[in-house]
Amino acid sequence: MKHTLFIPFIIFLVIGAVQLIAENEATNPGKATEEIAASTVETVNGDYNYEPAGKRDPFVPPPEGGDSPCEAIVLKGIAKDKTGRYVAIFEGPGKETLKVHVGDKVSDCEAISIDTEKVTFREKVKDPLNLFSYITVTKWLHPERATK
Repeated sequence: MKHTLFIPFIIFLVIGAVQLIAENEATNPGKATEEIAASTVETVNGDYNYEPAGKRDPFVPPPEGGDSPCEAIVLKGIAKDKTGRYVAIFEGPGKETLKVHVGDKVSDCEAISIDTEKVTFREKVKDPLNLFSYITVTKWLHPERATK
């Protein structure tokens, strides 16, 4: 018995709400749609205006627990060893000295080239949304002379 009264009551409420919406649209056509559009997209001269304040750049991988391993080390010098191969001397985050040859790994960074001015690393990216699984990071001996 309770359900037989409840269902017509709900139908009555829905019909009443639809009529109110129709009357409001008849007296103010398109007003609700315009208000919603104005509140969700800001425009400047008819073009979309993106406000990045407080939002991360979607084209940069999100930071994962601080700086990348390649960014945490500082290139202090480059020399040649007894075999004629270049060796790069880095200072680690704990002020420890690291000697790196081509092919050596520092955490998720692998040295892929060393010359007289710079060391190039291939760093594994841990962002599943990134199209590339590696990025290239170059550490310059004299950053002010870098020819990017």
